[in-house]
Formats: sequence, structure tokens, C-alpha cells
Amino acid sequence: YNISTTELLKKLETDVFIPVSIFRKELGALETICKYLKENRNFNNKTIASLIGRDSKAVWHSYNMGKKKFPHALEVLPSKYTIPASILKNRTLSVLENIVVYLKQEFSLRYHEIALLLKRDDRTIWTVYHKAQSKMEKKK
Repeated sequence: YNISTTELLKKLETDVFIPVSIFRKELGALETICKYLKENRNFNNKTIASLIGRDSKAVWHSYNMGKKKFPHALEVLPSKYTIPASILKNRTLSVLENIVVYLKQEFSLRYHEIALLLKRDDRTIWTVYHKAQSKMEKKK
């Protein structure tokens, strides 16, 4: 990635990591992330927006929809997989596409494993990954 050790350490210190254990089948990926960052990490909408590269109005809307769909607190269980919030800044891909591509490429997980982690159907994960691949190929 052409990055020095010092730059990498700075990035690790400033990036926020999202545990995959927070994902729920009742919520969309962006709703889950906004709800987690707001309720569990106590970030405001503007900070969340800058972390994930979205508009603060989109963050507000996603959080409110997530709160309506799932009013309970998100349970954060220990997980060996975390997602850096900075990967979500890639606007070429959707939030779920960014997450699936990251888990597939960084951890070499199978579609079934990703589906279990994100509480989605295996076929959904396969479709999301292949759609993301075609988007990335078109961008080249």
C-alpha cells in the first residue's frame, strides 16, 4: 500500500473500528453502523458523517430509521473481526458492498462465513460481492 510504519500507526490510532458482532438482520448496514457509532461510541452526526464519508443528514436519517426498527441497544459481543470505518468512504460501493469486500479480501472469509457474521443470506453476500467486483472493474 506504499505506506510507512509511522503513517500506518497514525492511521490505526485515528481510525474507528466497528465490530462485526453488532450487525442485525432487522437493520440495514448503514443503520447498524450509525446506531452503533451514536449509541455505543457517543459520536455526533457530524463526526459519524466524516468518519464514514456520508452526509450528516443521511446519518441522521439512517440512525432514526434504525432506532425505529430496533429500539434496543446493540449487543457488542467479542469478535476477532472488526471493520475500519474509513473503508466506508469509498462511495463507488454501497456500505454493505464495502464491508463484504473488506471481509472477503482482508480475512479470506468464505461467503457463508461472512453471511453468518453479518446475519444475511449466503446468496445475498455472493450477489453483493460480485456486484461490487463488477463496479470496481468498471472504475478501472
